[in-house]
Amino acid sequence: MPSIFRSIRALSCAIGGAPVLSLSALDRAATCVFRALICASLVTAAMFACGGVAQADTNYYRHSFFDNSLTRDAYFYSGGKPSAPSSLELVNGKLPVDTQTFYTPPNALRLNWQSAPGGGWDAEIRVVNFRNREINFLGDTLYLWCFATQEIAAQDLPLIRLSDVGGNFSGPLKLAAFSGAVPAGRWLQIKIPLSRFPSASIHSFEPHHLRSIVFSQGIADGAPHTLIIDEITIDRAQTAAPGNPPLAPTNVRAKGYERHVDVSWDAVAANSAERYIVYRSFDGEKFQPIGMQVRNQPVHRLYWQAGSEGVLQSCRVG
Repeated sequence: MPSIFRSIRALSCAIGGAPVLSLSALDRAATCVFRALICASLVTAAMFACGGVAQADTNYYRHSFFDNSLTRDAYFYSGGKPSAPSSLELVNGKLPVDTQTFYTPPNALRLNWQSAPGGGWDAEIRVVNFRNREINFLGDTLYLWCFATQEIAAQDLPLIRLSDVGGNFSGPLKLAAFSGAVPAGRWLQIKIPLSRFPSASIHSFEPHHLRSIVFSQGIADGAPHTLIIDEITIDRAQTAAPGNPPLAPTNVRAKGYERHVDVSWDAVAANSAERYIVYRSFDGEKFQPIGMQVRNQPVHRLYWQAGSEGVLQSCRVG
């Protein structure tokens, strides 16, 4: 690189022109550019090296649409819009997160609405769209887990429709046609074949490139309802019969820092293990689930919450 600048200076002098920069200035500029190129190369190499060490489980994201929220108050990949006199609970325009009731720890989504005559509402859950993710789900059935503290009659449940990454969308379906009434105090898994969603856009709706799930007002009964939604996946309708569960991870260890604890473990050999659930105890006896991690990332970071009580005594991973 410095030789290039010297050649430019020599050529300028040979044709009788005065060089714009002195040789020392050119050398300094060349050195800075050269160092910048070296730094860029080192950063690129480090990125490739890190990518080789910790790779995301691609197959997991071929099926998972939602498992939990990184934020505790509202889900970033969501949105909603109520039209009076109907109402929909939102936090800064997004669906609220429930940290007390969940199917996969540490949280779930809360759909809290009231449908009134002359009004309406829409609540959208979007796919997690991180860098280089190819939205191409494998499976023929939409699965979601639902929970209600008070029973919700079938006719009071909302409508559901889908849209793909190309902006195409399906027509609405009655959620009740696949769930019936949602009982109180018990998790219910709803299964909807993707083939049941009719295309309602000019171009054909492609469910395997699913971008968002939209719930909207059904019958206007005027009563408030709350539905907890968690573990949304796309998978096959016919799955293999469950076998023996894999053994629990071994060598579970925790390293404490000022504001967080890193919990790590030795991964199990079974390919059937899709993720790990992390449990915490303050007395070494009563364990509560506090998080989950996909199988290719055997470490979980637990942050201390302001105002939390008790001292972590032990963790276990299952």
